[in-house]
Amino acid sequence: MIFHMNKIIPWIVGGMALLVLVVVGVVFSTSNRPFSSAPEIINGITVPPEPDVTLNNATLAGVDSNNNGVRDDVERKIATGFGGTADYPISMAYAREYQSVLLAPTPSTRTAALVQVSKRLCALRGASQELLNFGVSRLIDNTDQRKHATRYLNDVLTGYTPMELPPCEDTSHTEASSSLQQDITTTTDIIN
Repeated sequence: MIFHMNKIIPWIVGGMALLVLVVVGVVFSTSNRPFSSAPEIINGITVPPEPDVTLNNATLAGVDSNNNGVRDDVERKIATGFGGTADYPISMAYAREYQSVLLAPTPSTRTAALVQVSKRLCALRGASQELLNFGVSRLIDNTDQRKHATRYLNDVLTGYTPMELPPCEDTSHTEASSSLQQDITTTTDIIN
């Protein structure tokens, strides 16, 4: 029996070592880079680390480790595209509004839905054509769950015209000024 144990033990130890190597290899091969909890600087902007994709996409809110109202993955992409430009604060404001609308309960009235859309569009005031074409909303609506939440808002709206949107200065009214109306019309045409 001892003779057989001496031959079996190296096989068991070797098998366990191989199993450990396989597990470690799988863990490292499924991530594009090692996990980092330290913030990074992208184009002069301090951003949170890239969140784990599975964890980030598991909920409607995703990961917002610095609690600024913008998901970490979206914030990093905005910093990459617009860090250090005049469009950076505009894109962050839009992402913050879009995310807050996404997480808010679906409005029960069309008027309340128009107010939410107006807030999002007003955040884009002063945006360059490059930012308008960038597609921040597509970055945010990157899962079926998030797309459905946006669709629910659109279902309440059942379409709208720019004339129906409250003005940016005061989203509690339903009439917009003519100069702002032109900006909203242009922005709405580009986004839709």
